[in-house]
Amino acid sequence: MPEIKKLESNIINNIAAGEIIESPSSVVKELIENSIDAMSSKIEISLIDGGLKRIIVKDNGKGMSKEDLKIAFKRHTTSKISSKNDLFNIKTLGFRGEALPSIASVSMTSALSIKKEFDSSYELKIMGGDFSPIKKASLDMGTVIKVDNLFYNLPARKKFLKNESKELNKITNIVKSYSLCYPSIDFSYHNNDNCIYSLSSSDLKNRIIDIFGHKYEKSIIEVDYKEQDFKISGFVGNIDLLRKRRVNQFVFLNERLIKDKMISDSIRKPYLSCIERNEHPFYVLNIDMPFESVDVNVHPNKNEVRFKSEKYLYHFVRKSIMDSIKDEIDVTPTFFGQFDKFKHDPATSLDFRENLLKEIPEGIQEHFINYEKFQDKIESDDANTLENEIEEEIYYDIVDVWQIHNKYLLTEIKAGLLIIDQHVAHERVLYESAKENIDKNGLESQSLLFPQYLEFQNEEYGYIIELFPYLNNLGFRIREFGEKTIIIESSPIETPFGQEADIINEILDLYVKYNEINSSFIEKMCATYACKAAVKAGEKLEPQEMKHLINRLFLTKNPYYCPHGRPIIINLTEDELDERFERK
Repeated sequence: MPEIKKLESNIINNIAAGEIIESPSSVVKELIENSIDAMSSKIEISLIDGGLKRIIVKDNGKGMSKEDLKIAFKRHTTSKISSKNDLFNIKTLGFRGEALPSIASVSMTSALSIKKEFDSSYELKIMGGDFSPIKKASLDMGTVIKVDNLFYNLPARKKFLKNESKELNKITNIVKSYSLCYPSIDFSYHNNDNCIYSLSSSDLKNRIIDIFGHKYEKSIIEVDYKEQDFKISGFVGNIDLLRKRRVNQFVFLNERLIKDKMISDSIRKPYLSCIERNEHPFYVLNIDMPFESVDVNVHPNKNEVRFKSEKYLYHFVRKSIMDSIKDEIDVTPTFFGQFDKFKHDPATSLDFRENLLKEIPEGIQEHFINYEKFQDKIESDDANTLENEIEEEIYYDIVDVWQIHNKYLLTEIKAGLLIIDQHVAHERVLYESAKENIDKNGLESQSLLFPQYLEFQNEEYGYIIELFPYLNNLGFRIREFGEKTIIIESSPIETPFGQEADIINEILDLYVKYNEINSSFIEKMCATYACKAAVKAGEKLEPQEMKHLINRLFLTKNPYYCPHGRPIIINLTEDELDERFERK
């Protein structure tokens, strides 16, 4: 008897389902694509328990006849291609004829449909790949697909599904993506009778505002660029919409949702400053190109594609983004550096030899004039009392301090000069203060004269609620305020007004990225707060503010490096100056 044998059809379908159907979000994606291919102008998605228990997708498209319904759930049956040449000119979202049979093989599925201009509708029920006879049903138009108990017959696969909240977030991202790609289609989206989206037909700009809120209206920049047979259109965000994680980035190729690192890099390249700060821009873009110039048949989920002219496409997309944001340059300093007219003249920079800028020796404090008096005070006072005192006599004796380019602080010590970066110095002070107090009574708060309201996406709101206790210890007093909105009533006392929302959003990005609250996350949260709240390069400081900052810096445990590892101090000794001026 031969060892190699042909597999049964139900096993073949289960294997195919493993490639195509990974989770409830995969089901929703395939069904939405079918509805779009059916020329629907309205799509309704209803879930129970984040799609773990039930998924229903209803549309008003052209529907299926009884004969079509009979074979639609058979493997490799499709209305979208008929010859080999069609594979190189695919204009529909679906084409393989694998999704519906894969879904039906791992769930309890029912399909109701009526073909346009036909009088009768029909229903087909499939239980784990086993078909029941088709029956007449009652439906006015379109198609309704109901998928219950996904992976009920594959318990080993089912246990790998995430909890309801995480699966719901994945589906929400899918619905959001297609509603942005097809703003002319009405989308209705519910989970457990809770309405998440109710989007009427619109243009792309208004669809963006409907999904992300009115704050995006003045923060998005239109992209409309054409070259030869290639066209790109949509919107990118200005610097107000930069985020620390890759979120709210949507690329469509011929109105197909794709993921492509090369295209993402070409979009991000013109945002030079955000690359330096590891930030990511917002964008919703559709690239139109000849269908024969791209192969979409390279991935089971059709998320990845292959291009004939990858280099040309990279430069085309990059140029289109640069062309779109160039008008922002005069008012947006973060875009500086990308364009030739902002290049610095090398002749204006002072070229200190590298060997003259030595590492800071341990105990740099000893070089301050009244170090001995200060050390006596430290030894005689309780450490906790010392950090809270502000009397002049316990500070280092800083006679003169200068601010250079509103960025660096320059002061004299016994044997040379000390150069301090004001931002990272203040960052170190705030970081150690936050880290020390967050597990105790929390940071001191200040009430906001005008409380701020912060609105979140559905998938982000649950995360921010989980962060409430930690944000409270950081000095924020916040509470829920209506649907998907919080109100900020107080903030840490050293937080500049207007930075509250940025700090909370960056902490949220951290939490979503690491998805775990532990000591490492707490340290990163404190560092994020410190970086955003610290005095910035370019801010003018008064002499007393400069002296106060330097003294606070040298009360920290590590005054030499900021929480992200950047140096805070450069020590330029008298010997180094003498060598520079050839006195030695």
